[in-house]
Amino acid sequence: MEQYLINFGVHSLYQGQSGFVSATIIQPGNLEWTQVINEANTFNLSTTANFPELVVESEEPVHTLGFIFNVVHTGDIPAEDFENLRATIRVFGDNAEVQTFQYAARSVGEVSEVLSEVVRF
Repeated sequence: MEQYLINFGVHSLYQGQSGFVSATIIQPGNLEWTQVINEANTFNLSTTANFPELVVESEEPVHTLGFIFNVVHTGDIPAEDFENLRATIRVFGDNAEVQTFQYAARSVGEVSEVLSEVVRF
């Protein structure tokens, strides 16, 4: 994973009619958003950190979550047995899994593909 730049962003986190809700990175505990734009209800993370799981929670109940996720290979040309990064994004509401998304990084040299989703609860 250290050969990837990971980009994760929350662009919609709403309660009520259009009330903004903040998001907090729970795990890993030492990771913080690299950009927060409160006026746009946007939280972005770009990191090369190595971690097995990223857990983000809303600070209050929400009815809409919009997010983007992608990775960009930043290392050298990998060995033949190199496996591209894969990720599972699981969205929970009321402590139950609401929706699951799968992401697979493109091969080295190919343009990365962004996973962009909006989930309504």
